[in-house]
This record gives sequence, structure tokens and C-alpha cells, in this order.
Amino acid sequence: MNNKGLLLVAISLILVGLGCSSSKDSRVASQKTEIEGTWIGLNSGDDPGVLYTFVLTGSEFEITRDSQQWYKGTTSLKADVSPKQADVAITESASSRYVGKKTLAIYELRKGGDILVLAANEPGVAVRPTSFEVEPGSRTAIFLLERKKSQSSKTTQSSRTTVQSNKDALINHLNNLAAFSYQYRIRPTSMGGGNGAYTGLKMPEKLGTNENGTFTFTIIGPDEVKIKAVSNKVEGAAIETTLDGNGRLGRWTYFGQFM
Repeated sequence: MNNKGLLLVAISLILVGLGCSSSKDSRVASQKTEIEGTWIGLNSGDDPGVLYTFVLTGSEFEITRDSQQWYKGTTSLKADVSPKQADVAITESASSRYVGKKTLAIYELRKGGDILVLAANEPGVAVRPTSFEVEPGSRTAIFLLERKKSQSSKTTQSSRTTVQSNKDALINHLNNLAAFSYQYRIRPTSMGGGNGAYTGLKMPEKLGTNENGTFTFTIIGPDEVKIKAVSNKVEGAAIETTLDGNGRLGRWTYFGQFM
């Protein structure tokens, strides 16, 4: 099979999940969601440096080979068989002889849906592959494609990482403030301490704020103080905890995205 045929083959597989009409089979709906998007990878029968890009939107697909547009088409999915099948109709092609023909293929998602393996025969061949292994002389092409992460997905992940790292940093500083407060409590008055009480405890300027948050003390009584951290990185996020007379933190409360 030449490169053009291989390209069409792969198309069929991807479009599998996108082109089907709504079905009562929940697996079909799930597959549409998993396969739709942009996939980039290689064709086992082509030069190692040649990259293929599949863009799938709804029931339509578009494929490029080394940034040159090659095919467009639609697809239908058969999710009630194993391996799953894809029938792809070619509507536009760099090679006119493939227009109007159908590619029969099978596909499989791996590694949590981030890898798509496609096995397909040349458009017009009325035989469908039965496995993802190609024997010598076979007219089957195998594509190994990786899902391209969307910018929004990357942004979301980055945002989650920021929230968690900020939360961890604030908790760490709250523990430091608890140690400072307890040391104040047990120091005698002659040494600037509370002589067995939190009364008179004040936040040192150097500990009251940093890049992660702003911190405050609220004296509840001689044996209890509330310590609060308000995030400087995550809007509306905050943490409150109380320190008892034995220097132990408790009653942690989280606000905003820290919840």
C-alpha cells in the first residue's frame, strides 16, 4: 500500500468514534468523546521521520502528512464488536482515485486513552484487518498516534498544580507559626513571652506575609489562638486552624479552591 492509502486507512479508525449518530450503546458515546480531538503519530509502513496529524471534529475528519493536507471524510463506528471497527468514507483526497471509496479499519485506545492504534486497509479494499499485527505482504497499515493535549487541558492541569502547591506552602507556614506561638506561650514575661498564655501574642512583620499568603493571629483566650492564612496566589482561597494550650493544631477549615 502506498503512503496515500496508508493515510486513508488511519483516518477511518479515528473517525470511528466521531462519525456515528447518537446510540443507546453507552460505549459509542464514550468512544466519541475519547477519540475526538487531535492525534499525532507515525505510520509503521512509512519513513520514521514522517508525521501524520489527524483532526477529528464531530463526524468529520482531516488528515495531514508532514503538514500537507491529504484527506477529508466522515466515519461510522461499530462498537459492538472486538476489536472495534471503523468505516471511513473518503470525500476529499490528494489522490482523486480514493475519493468516494471506503476504508475498513479497526482501532484500540491504550494508556488511558492517550494512545490510538489503528489498523486499516487501503481505500477500496473490501476486507477489514482482524488484528494489529501485519504479516509480510499484507495490505494493512498500522498507525500509532498520540493524543495532543489541548491548551485548555494544560492550563487546567497547571492551575491545579498551582492550587495544590500553594495550599501545601501555606500549611507549612501555619505549622511554623504554631511553633513560634507556642514558644511565645511558654516563655516567661521577663523574656518577652506570654508566661503560660497566648495573651499579647503578635505577628512578627517578617512572618506575617510572603509570596504565598498573608497570615494573622486572633487570640481566642489565654489557651487558644486562631491562625489564618489568606492565599496571595489563589483568589478567594484561605485556611484557618486553631492552636491549643499544648501547642497542637486542630479544627482546620479550608475556603475557596482549597476545599
